[in-house]
Amino acid sequence: KSRKPIKKEKRIAGKTPYYGASGVVDYVDGFTHEGDYLLLSEDGANLLARSMPIAYQISGRNWINSHAHVLRIENANLRQLVEMYLNSISLEPYITKGAQPKLTKQRMETIAVPVPSEDYLSRIVEMLTKFYALTTSLTDGLPAEIEARRKQYEYYRDRLLSFDELAV
Repeated sequence: KSRKPIKKEKRIAGKTPYYGASGVVDYVDGFTHEGDYLLLSEDGANLLARSMPIAYQISGRNWINSHAHVLRIENANLRQLVEMYLNSISLEPYITKGAQPKLTKQRMETIAVPVPSEDYLSRIVEMLTKFYALTTSLTDGLPAEIEARRKQYEYYRDRLLSFDELAV
C-alpha cells in the first residue's frame, strides 16, 4: 500500500491516527494501511537528534504519510527486535547530507539487522522489554532504582560509621 500525505487544511477529522516521521500527527477519516507495521522515520532532524524514537509499531487502521517508511514484519517478536535495534543504533552513516536529514529507501535497505534463531529471538525480546520497562517506567523502574540506591547508601553509611580503618 502507498503512503499518502494530506495537507493540514485538507484533512477530514476522524478517529484514524495519521502518522508521520515521529508518531501521530493528527486523526483523520479513512485509512491507508490496516494491520501491524513498524514505521521508521524517513526524514527530519529527529533522525540525528533522537529526541523521540525513530522506529515505532502501529496496528489496526492507520493513515501513513510520506515521512515514514512502512515495514511489514509478520513475526511480532522480530518486529519488536527490529524496532529496538533501529532505536539503539546510529543511523548517521545511512542518512543523506543536506538541509533536511533523510533516510532514503535505498539506504534503509542496506541496514543490516542481526536476527537470532527463533528460540533466542523470543528470549532476547523478553529480556530487552523488561530492561526497557525498568529503565523507563515511573511505576517499576524508578522505585527499583531508588531501592537499589537506598541499599547502596545504607551499605556505605554503615561501613563509614563503623569507623573501621578498612572502611575508608
